Amino acid sequence: MVAIKDEFIVFIEVKTRSAGAPLAPSQSVTARKRAKVRRLGEYYCAQHTELPLQPRFDVVSVVAGAGAEKVEHLINAF
Repeated sequence: MVAIKDEFIVFIEVKTRSAGAPLAPSQSVTARKRAKVRRLGEYYCAQHTELPLQPRFDVVSVVAGAGAEKVEHLINAF
């Protein structure tokens, strides 16, 4: 997901897990995935030079299930 917030262009990785999963959703954003999102962000910025914004990489973590829904937004996660 891509968003603009203030002076930032924000690239957001969204991860969802069921309640009771052994890992939090944000913990499943591996080094490989972070590198991929960074490359995509760099490409996007190169293609949209009309947006002179600072890139930022966030993670939104969603835990869903049986009344235990929880959303966590990690700003500048990597």
